[in-house]
Amino acid sequence: MKSTLKLYKVEFKPELNPLVEYLADYLAQCDRSTYSNFQYIKHNLNIVIKVPMNQTYVDNFPFNYASIQNENESIFYYYIMDSS
Repeated sequence: MKSTLKLYKVEFKPELNPLVEYLADYLAQCDRSTYSNFQYIKHNLNIVIKVPMNQTYVDNFPFNYASIQNENESIFYYYIMDSS
């Protein structure tokens, strides 16, 4: 089983507890990076994912939101709280 991982740069923050009515439409307009056929990711409240990225992002990771879809399952959304 493979996953699709999408990383986004969004304007809202988790501490504001935002309500976005049309999340998919909003995310379609954001800067993003997509990883198809990514290793299977088990959904959980707190997860750690290693993403193969360019070294230029080591000090300044630009993404703060993620979506994960495992094949034909529902899409799960996560805030990126730490990018070290």
